Amino acid sequence: MLALGISFLKEKPSFLQFIGIAITLCDVMVFFSGTALVFKEIVGVIITFTSGISWALYMVILKYHLKTSREDIIILTSYSMMCGSLMLLGATVMVENIVIPSLNVWFIILWLSIVNTALAFTLWNHALKI
Repeated sequence: MLALGISFLKEKPSFLQFIGIAITLCDVMVFFSGTALVFKEIVGVIITFTSGISWALYMVILKYHLKTSREDIIILTSYSMMCGSLMLLGATVMVENIVIPSLNVWFIILWLSIVNTALAFTLWNHALKI
């Protein structure tokens, strides 16, 4: 993300951002220090690496789009969430049995969809814009 931001967005990272990267790298070393990393599952490693690169590309493209357009954050977030929801629904219909959730499960679904997803992505997109 740092390299893409410098290359394509012409951003100059701050000292605080470099400190954040250093702390993150230290945290990764601490997290994995007690385990031996085994790269036997090459497909999983490739998928994880591709996912990280794709996420960084998405963030840079989205940040560029938000800075150069006057598109409303709410509308942009709504479209992306609607597309993602439809893809998840399609995948669920193909893979799982459709069940009717209980009332408690509906409350959990509503909470996760409104607060943990819609609000979080709206705030994230707003942060990228500014």
